[in-house]
Amino acid sequence: MESSGRSRQVWLMVMLLSRAACTPNLALYKPGKISSTWGNDTGVSLALDGLLGTNYQRLRQCAITKNMDLTKWLQVDLEMTFSVDTVRILNRGDKHTNKLANFTVYVYEEDPTEFPSANRKLCKHYSGTVGAAQWAELSCESHVIGRYVRVSKYNRSLSHLLQICELEVYGKRATAVQFRRSPNSRISNQVLSEHSVATSQTCMYLCYEESLCYGANFKQSTGNSTPNCQLVSNSLTNQIEEDGAGWDAYVVDSTGSRDDLKCLG
Repeated sequence: MESSGRSRQVWLMVMLLSRAACTPNLALYKPGKISSTWGNDTGVSLALDGLLGTNYQRLRQCAITKNMDLTKWLQVDLEMTFSVDTVRILNRGDKHTNKLANFTVYVYEEDPTEFPSANRKLCKHYSGTVGAAQWAELSCESHVIGRYVRVSKYNRSLSHLLQICELEVYGKRATAVQFRRSPNSRISNQVLSEHSVATSQTCMYLCYEESLCYGANFKQSTGNSTPNCQLVSNSLTNQIEEDGAGWDAYVVDSTGSRDDLKCLG
């Protein structure tokens, strides 16, 4: 299983007991919340109704926040816990189409409106601007397990509203996670915890069990109690650096873990 050649792609699977199950749009008709509403006809349900219209000016088909908050957000309650793979967001198409830009998708296990200190897990940051009547499709950079999915946007200009015509969430009940191995490398993100383990499989399983884990650094045990498994957190800038001290980097490969099951549509 272990290989020292960078040219070889190495995978490791952590399997759980339940069987993989592809899901439809998890957000459809689910309850949601929004930081504020532009008017009585711009509520969060307009982004969760399955209707793909993008005209707010005439048809009121999009959820839009007020311009009073620097941080604007819209969230959906999936009503069950899922491993979230992909989030799709449909932009307005009739007017002010440049407002859907520079936003972040987070996943929570608890409702952050009721528990402000709830752990948020980064799915993906979108740094560009979504085109008029176009979809932004974000694939989570690591396995993120939770019940509440929030699209959050911070902008110093109050005029930059958050407007979403449809929010779709795809994923599955947690079943298997695939890790991509980079030999002689190390993830330089913040270390969540360190462990002494016998095998890389055990280290990967610990990562899977830790909901905030983006990946792990592992090296073969030398027979003492020195930690040889480092679980690292996710961040906006995930860095893997070459390392000559015997470490291998393992990153959760959310895209590869979905190859057998197409969850969109």
